[in-house]
Amino acid sequence: DMEFTTDITINDCKNRYLLTKGSTQQMIQKETGADVTTRGKYYPDKQLATEKDPPLFLHVTASTREALNAAVKKINELMEQSFTPAPPSTTPRPPGSHPGGKQFVQDKVFIGIEPDRTFNARAKIVGPQGAYVKHIQQETGAKVQLKGRGSGYVEPTSGTEAFEPLHIHITYVNSRLKKYMHIVFLTILLFLFYRCWSQEGLDKAKKLCEDLINTVKAEWDRHKAQQAAYPSYGRSPYPRPPAYGPPPPIAGVRSILLPNKLM
Repeated sequence: DMEFTTDITINDCKNRYLLTKGSTQQMIQKETGADVTTRGKYYPDKQLATEKDPPLFLHVTASTREALNAAVKKINELMEQSFTPAPPSTTPRPPGSHPGGKQFVQDKVFIGIEPDRTFNARAKIVGPQGAYVKHIQQETGAKVQLKGRGSGYVEPTSGTEAFEPLHIHITYVNSRLKKYMHIVFLTILLFLFYRCWSQEGLDKAKKLCEDLINTVKAEWDRHKAQQAAYPSYGRSPYPRPPAYGPPPPIAGVRSILLPNKLM
């Protein structure tokens, strides 16, 4: 049987994502009888294309010239179709999203120091006037918050500290994509970069938090060693005052304590 084929380049077409969807190609096949497959590779700059990986195109095959022409006509209609962004979603935002299209990743780094009234772990983690936490935030762009038992941070939902052990909660919000989203042909590329940017910022903040915690833990270990070597270390230097006066004699032994002349 004779087969009719043609290739249609869509690399620079604003609707290329619609044309490469399986559901769109199935619709064309049902309406025209022609088969449509995606070939090649998308290039923001077509000069980067190679003979092995040509710019993105559709390969159309049909058993009749009429079917082929009908498929080509349908594809051209879709290529010329006005591009309209999807309406804003009214469904609840999934975890990991902020209003305004901002996305975020988060992580926790647990301190691992037992509560001790002689060792203020919270102050040593936060630093003088929050200097250590502020440094991490300035270096990475991440939001860093000490949370959990003994943190002093009150959860907005419960009105109390979290029941988890003391930890540093890291949130990295990526808003750098916002100004690029109107450029349609970079959407997928920017999505991939977004994942990289966000995770890189989170990992950097986490590493700085771990370094800070390790420093405080080393100080905590020295503190415990001093307590073990000197049991009075960290306690009040003033001895506890003795009880005043001897205890009263036990009933039944009064006669033993009296002089013989009184007996």
